[in-house]
Amino acid sequence: MVPVSISAAPITVKGQLIGHVAMYKDITAQRKTESELEEARRHFQMLFNLMVDPVAIVDKKGKILEVTQKAEEVTGFKREELLGKNFLNTKIATTKSKAIMMKNLAKRMMGIPTVPYEVEILTKDGRKLPHEVNAAKIEYKGTPADLVVFRDISERRKMEEKLRVVGSLTRHDVQNKLSVITGNVYLARSKLSDNDETLEYLKDVESACQQVQKIFDFARNYERLGLEKLVYIDVGKALDESITLFSDSHNLEIVNECHPLRVLADSLLRQVFYNLIDNSLMHGERVSRIRVHYEDDGNQLRLIYEDDGVGIPSSEKEQIFREGHGRDTGYGLYLIRRICEVYGWTIRETGKHNKGAQFTMVVPKNDGKNELYKV
Repeated sequence: MVPVSISAAPITVKGQLIGHVAMYKDITAQRKTESELEEARRHFQMLFNLMVDPVAIVDKKGKILEVTQKAEEVTGFKREELLGKNFLNTKIATTKSKAIMMKNLAKRMMGIPTVPYEVEILTKDGRKLPHEVNAAKIEYKGTPADLVVFRDISERRKMEEKLRVVGSLTRHDVQNKLSVITGNVYLARSKLSDNDETLEYLKDVESACQQVQKIFDFARNYERLGLEKLVYIDVGKALDESITLFSDSHNLEIVNECHPLRVLADSLLRQVFYNLIDNSLMHGERVSRIRVHYEDDGNQLRLIYEDDGVGIPSSEKEQIFREGHGRDTGYGLYLIRRICEVYGWTIRETGKHNKGAQFTMVVPKNDGKNELYKV
């Protein structure tokens, strides 16, 4: 048996119907294609509903075309309550989250990829649930659409908060113990001032305590990465503030040529300059002058920090930014690079060995939505 399609037309002669003509077309291939498409659709729907995370498909304007069963379970909204509606007109997310989702949807429809971002989903009974959104532009039934996957991050948020509290309490308690140790070391030094061997041992204890304190400072600052909203920071002022943290820098000349400049950053910018100055004092050996200035070519900014110390060998220029590298804690320059990454900057060591260290931070003019610097 062969499936066919039939088309027919009447035959008339001098106005009289004398019969019909019929055409038969073999549609075996067409039926096979239709069957395969239907099977593919069923498989897609089955896989779609098996997704562990809630998933939705929306068109380029935000109209909900499809949702998974998991989306119904999580939100409490039935599929029939959502399909055909623009998500902006539903109650499945907070107003702020809707604005974020719509902005990212528009980007993807223009072919601009987006990174995962966080939103707050609302349930039918009014609960707020933190979710991470990962989405991509697809073709759905022949038209552009957005495939949106929502991942519940409630447990992750709780764990992050627990780790933050534990880290904070641990640092506080250990720092109290360090104060006791350093206090007793001071008293011991005063009573054993004529015992050179013991004084050397005490010096090692003091050095170890200082190392521990620096590690705790790194941990505290690392926890703050990405938590503050980026605002325009006066670079010259941030540098001046970092300089005041060095009580013994009166013999060091620091030339600050950054006062008109503002960059999109946070309070950790001061930490960037502090770590750079500390690195110069610790490893530069003969540093007497530090200069910080910038160059703007209209497309990007180069924020340049340089000293007149011994510099850094070519073989070390990339390694110095690795976690744990170096004679000290190994976290100073690593933290600087991580802070720059949060800002959307890059940093490289661009100096010449034996002629001083030079760190060049490259700041793009914008990131697609904000100007990253203003002169």
